[in-house]
Amino acid sequence: MDDKKENLNENISQEIVNINNNIVVEKESNKCTSLLNNSSNNNNISDELQNEINKMIKRNVTYLNIKENDKNYLKTKKVNINKDNVKNKPIRRTYNKFKKVSTKKNNKLKQLTKAGRDLENKMLEEISERRKKNKIQKEKKKAQKLEGELKVGNMTVIKDISKLRKSDKKTKNKIYKLSSEVINKIMKKK
Repeated sequence: MDDKKENLNENISQEIVNINNNIVVEKESNKCTSLLNNSSNNNNISDELQNEINKMIKRNVTYLNIKENDKNYLKTKKVNINKDNVKNKPIRRTYNKFKKVSTKKNNKLKQLTKAGRDLENKMLEEISERRKKNKIQKEKKKAQKLEGELKVGNMTVIKDISKLRKSDKKTKNKIYKLSSEVINKIMKKK
């Protein structure tokens, strides 16, 4: 088991080094292209990728640290038990031994499930933040589209006919072209 975990740790560290090397190469290439094209989009994309990679590394590190801490805890317990056994050997019933073993397993499971819940909550928070940002962007786009429009009941008032959209033509709402005086009166009522 220890060999497998050590191999996993080595593989993960090698992958992290490879990823970091690739990112450095990508950053250098992005810098060259940005100097040529004078655009900042490539840098933003590489920064986002770097942030995502850092998050994944943190998640893996926390999970591996929990497992390593469990090993150290068990080793110290075994050493303490051996020292106690040398001094005094108390009479114990068999069900107490089974009880202690099961509590150790339960504690490990509790720690792992707690770490899993924490990671899940963080991911859900990130998703909700992204959704909020997307919602705000959609509302801004709608506001740009509806610059020259007012909605009063079933009637859509449009200042310029040039801003008519195909979707407005298909809707049941009646579309009217009104004079600027009428539009100003409607604006004052709102």
